Amino acid sequence: MRKNGFTLIELLGTIVILGLIALIATPPVINQIKNSKKKVADATLRVIYSAGESYIKENKNSYSLDNGTKICLSIQQLSDEGKIKDSFIKQQNLRYNQTLSFTVGAQEKLTYDLKLYDDGCQATSTSLVSRGLDVYFNPIDGVSCKSGYHWTPTNPSTNCYRWYVLATSPDGFEEVELILDHEITTVLPWSGTSLNVSGPDRVLQQLRQLTQSYQNVIPYTKADTVVRPVTGNYRYTISYEGEKARLIGAEELASISDIPWRNGMVAEEKSVNRWLKPTGSYWTDTAYKESTNEAYRVNSQGLIQKYDVKDTSENVGIRPIIKIYKKYLRT
Repeated sequence: MRKNGFTLIELLGTIVILGLIALIATPPVINQIKNSKKKVADATLRVIYSAGESYIKENKNSYSLDNGTKICLSIQQLSDEGKIKDSFIKQQNLRYNQTLSFTVGAQEKLTYDLKLYDDGCQATSTSLVSRGLDVYFNPIDGVSCKSGYHWTPTNPSTNCYRWYVLATSPDGFEEVELILDHEITTVLPWSGTSLNVSGPDRVLQQLRQLTQSYQNVIPYTKADTVVRPVTGNYRYTISYEGEKARLIGAEELASISDIPWRNGMVAEEKSVNRWLKPTGSYWTDTAYKESTNEAYRVNSQGLIQKYDVKDTSENVGIRPIIKIYKKYLRT
């Protein structure tokens, strides 16, 4: 007979019953949690692949879209192009070097598995080498390198750089010209004097020093010599013969970016293409012909602007242009 509480047998019975309930209920709960996590992960991957698909379609002229072609894109590329935000990448614990893989089907339809590759994917056909395409090349070792491992302000110790295709040779695209995606100097006068009539001597000297150790680049030839007009009937000549890098011209920039250029000058205040915009500012090799002490630079807003050749009060650097064989490229 009991007065208050439970007997030992009743307690044991209750524990057994609760244990049985737990055994029955726990697997469905665990499965529900797993299914919820998988749904969230799949939703994240769908967002990423949707962004990648959008990027490929917007840049379809840069890719081979033949049936069966495999295309690879990195999280870094999608971030750089503004297709996914850095906050989303951090929130979802993604890594910039992770890669998406697309397969081109009939009528250029893109298919994919909801999967991210940590060591890159193997493309059956790399993207076509077209102007504005970003590629990865280590000029110190003369080899291709991987997106996601390249130079950034937060990863300055690597020799792997991102470049943009500036021009291709007409004979099967064997040679390509690339322009670096950032300035390699920050404070540099255009000329050693206060005049522009002798050309960008200080900039060319610095360019030569910074690129003389580059490997597997094609030296420029006598045919790459340029003549630039300055005030009055003056001209200056830049010989790039034997050089491993060159500077971009202001008229060349304007032509690429569809900016009006008349009478040797920029005729409209308009920004250069996104991939040619500087992180700070950079020089061209072109003097401003209506003045004896100014030359063209690209400012922080992407405008081709005249600037004093001796002024170092602002950060104006250089973006080298190199020529290499296509076989050294990795997109």
